[in-house]
Amino acid sequence: MECKVIFADEKLKQTFEELKSKDERLFKEVEKALNEICKNAFCGRNVRKKLIPTELIQKI
Repeated sequence: MECKVIFADEKLKQTFEELKSKDERLFKEVEKALNEICKNAFCGRNVRKKLIPTELIQKI
């Protein structure tokens, strides 16, 4: 199954990409977590739907 990561906004995406040069270890850990979520969308803790901000729901 293919997975695509969509950032909430362009600033967040830029910050994530800058992390690669600023803190490589943290970047690798976040990337590893994203890959795990791609493999199993139900891994980790679930967030109640009513706690997800409406701005994020509308962008997806």
